[in-house]
Amino acid sequence: MALEPPLAVVDAFTATTQATYPSHRHAEVELVHHRSGSGFAVLADGTRLAYGPGSVTYMPAGTPHSSNDQAGCAIVCVWVRWRVRPPAELRRSWASPHGPDPWLDREFAWLGSQAWKRSEAGRREAGFRLTAVLAHLANGDAVEPLPLLRAPGALVAEAQRWISAHLRTASVVDAARAVGIGADHLNRLYHADFTYGPRHAIAQARIDRAKEMLTGTGLPLQAIAEAVGFCSARHFCQAFRRVTGTTPGRFRDLAAGRR
Repeated sequence: MALEPPLAVVDAFTATTQATYPSHRHAEVELVHHRSGSGFAVLADGTRLAYGPGSVTYMPAGTPHSSNDQAGCAIVCVWVRWRVRPPAELRRSWASPHGPDPWLDREFAWLGSQAWKRSEAGRREAGFRLTAVLAHLANGDAVEPLPLLRAPGALVAEAQRWISAHLRTASVVDAARAVGIGADHLNRLYHADFTYGPRHAIAQARIDRAKEMLTGTGLPLQAIAEAVGFCSARHFCQAFRRVTGTTPGRFRDLAAGRR
């Protein structure tokens, strides 16, 4: 009789991040091993989880969070489901301390390679090995405290709303004019509140809307590209891959369960 691990690994991938990701959530538990680079995640209540090379972030299923990655961060992302009720420490979000850990590097590299997908035995092995990873992390130092971040200023929040409402034609100049200030002033406000400027916010908002259309409609890529403000499907695909680490087609397949 084959033993079943307490964790079922759903998917895993290796990617290089290039941007900041606005608030989002996943149906599964998300673990991210930060192989290189640094940044921080922001939870819905404004708390922050900082990460650096060698650290792991853990987000329970359905946790709204944004990610602010240093461009070029190398990560391994793993999505899992609990088969049993997890302990209290694993029903909240946390980030492990930074620092090299060759064993963690090897375990996440194996998970990210997706070699475990080739058989049911491999899937069970992945669940047991990831359980061991969590036990290893629990035996480490205390995770980082969660200092509060201040909310974006009113003008930035207003600019974000305007961008969402005028996504197809949005520009930095027009967003600044809509909130009654100059483009340079808006840029300074964004950098004071976030780690990016309004130009990046527009690009990210377009990708976020594209994700919704990829999962909620059957429209072809060209139609989605035009709807969210990209000049061509090719430009859209390049931007989507740069931000998400995957192609629009692959993202749609994963969302539909075609793994």
